[in-house]
Amino acid sequence: MKTTSLSAFFCLFLLAACMSAEQENNLRYVDATYGKTVYQEYKDDKDAWRIFDRPDLGKMGVSLSLDKTIELGKNYGGNWPGKADFRSAAEGFLKQAHRNCLITADKTLSPTGYEFSYACK
Repeated sequence: MKTTSLSAFFCLFLLAACMSAEQENNLRYVDATYGKTVYQEYKDDKDAWRIFDRPDLGKMGVSLSLDKTIELGKNYGGNWPGKADFRSAAEGFLKQAHRNCLITADKTLSPTGYEFSYACK
């Protein structure tokens, strides 16, 4: 059991050592902003998405579903969705929820996650 704990700690240490300062800051930001947010699933005609909506902040985090991420990860270098696909998912989610909102800004959180700020009427 002790070996497993030490091995896990060592792996985390190596992962942290490989992160740039920007990646580390983004990870901290995502945890602070969305860490306690329960995601909602949204499906469009192409993909399945996880939406971490924070109406109190007028922001949402958007990432691919876990299944889709794993599928694409197995084909490293495959056709990952671009920012426009993530934005389309954010807009579709708002529309499906019957919320009259416009995306006002975007921020890349990781290669597989974006944040969209929005304003509702």
